Amino acid sequence: MAVRVDGRPIIPDIAGLTSHVEKSLNGREALTVRAALDILAHSGSGSPNVENILDYLRTLAELPGDVPIHDIEPAAVEAADRAVCGCIRSVLDVRLPDDRTPFHALAVWTRAVRRHAPIELFTTNYDLLIEEALEASGVPYFDGFVGSYRPTFDIEAVEEDPLPKRWARLWKLHGSINWQLTRSNQVVRAASPVDDGGTMIYPSHLKYMQSRRLPYLAMLDRLRSFLRQPGAILISIGFGYRDEHINEVIQQALRSNPTAAVLALMYSKASEYPEAIQLAGQTQNLSLVARDEAIIGTHRATWSPIDGNKATSDLGDFGPFGDLLWELVGLSVNENSESPTTTAGE
Repeated sequence: MAVRVDGRPIIPDIAGLTSHVEKSLNGREALTVRAALDILAHSGSGSPNVENILDYLRTLAELPGDVPIHDIEPAAVEAADRAVCGCIRSVLDVRLPDDRTPFHALAVWTRAVRRHAPIELFTTNYDLLIEEALEASGVPYFDGFVGSYRPTFDIEAVEEDPLPKRWARLWKLHGSINWQLTRSNQVVRAASPVDDGGTMIYPSHLKYMQSRRLPYLAMLDRLRSFLRQPGAILISIGFGYRDEHINEVIQQALRSNPTAAVLALMYSKASEYPEAIQLAGQTQNLSLVARDEAIIGTHRATWSPIDGNKATSDLGDFGPFGDLLWELVGLSVNENSESPTTTAGE
């Protein structure tokens, strides 16, 4: 959402994505999705979105029997799931407009910072913007797949194999628009659909096939393992802490490892993130920094005024956060140039 062209984000928010899915589907898949939306809308869980739809469809897929449930035929569930994921892929398969985006700032900082071990990047996004920025900035990275013609997910490489410290590790916790499941139940990374296997997107913990479940659990294990390292520091931005399964991994790891720390940078007011507030209030080594206040060491307070003026924090906005990363590596973004320029103080 922080990357915009003509004032509009290149990727819509979850509401915009849901609207696109509703309008794009047709036939039996459209009827199945509309039925799921109606059921969710009357369940008292608020305004359902595309992730709620996938959650619900995958819940139905795990139920035994072939009897229709709320007028949804079991045989239609998988087709609707694949159609929804295909719609998501069509919307999110976009390119960055230039090389001055916050994604490039993150990539350049990753390349520039001195370190003793590979940096680990975790994302719940399905798009390929991080990969594009890393490759454009010359950052070598490993994402769990090995090979060239048809890279295949390799659990042993994920869990065991070391990397040079100049590399980065990229873990896509909710799948990716370029992950595919082949008819032989292999998980591959491809530029286009493979064997009509469908795009693998995981907005929920429900996986109804072992082959689909494996990458998701392996990615969560990487997050858990990272936070168990002595002195581990995780900075989150753009994550609202509404995913209970990721929250559980973070909280358990922080409680078992008091030397680890999480800094949660929130885009808006703290009151808009009740799950994050609860987590920060219970976890000593999770600090929450919101626009209007912060929770540090479980203590909550508003920002102190500066020269009598109300103070706020914009670090939870990926745009200003990217500007900070440019500054940390001695670069600034010149709006009139094609790329970041070096400042006099480098």
